[in-house]
Amino acid sequence: MSATITDMNKEINRQMGAVSTQLDISQHHLQTMSRTMASLQEHTTDIGIHMQDMAGNVQQMDTTTQHLAGSVYNLQYGITRINHIPHLP
Repeated sequence: MSATITDMNKEINRQMGAVSTQLDISQHHLQTMSRTMASLQEHTTDIGIHMQDMAGNVQQMDTTTQHLAGSVYNLQYGITRINHIPHLP
């Protein structure tokens, strides 16, 4: 009977060692995932900043386009006025 108890203790110790190894591996994977998530969060923040910059650039482009449209209108108006000046023979 003591051989059976000794064998059972050895098997329990072996299985506990295997469980301990699996826990170590799991902890390593969790640490890796944690670092990956932190890196992903940094990249997401950077993307958000770039998107805000892009929105500002689009707004500036819109303003520039409006100014350009005003300049084209003024140019057309000037050409129309020049065309209505009586020409000398």
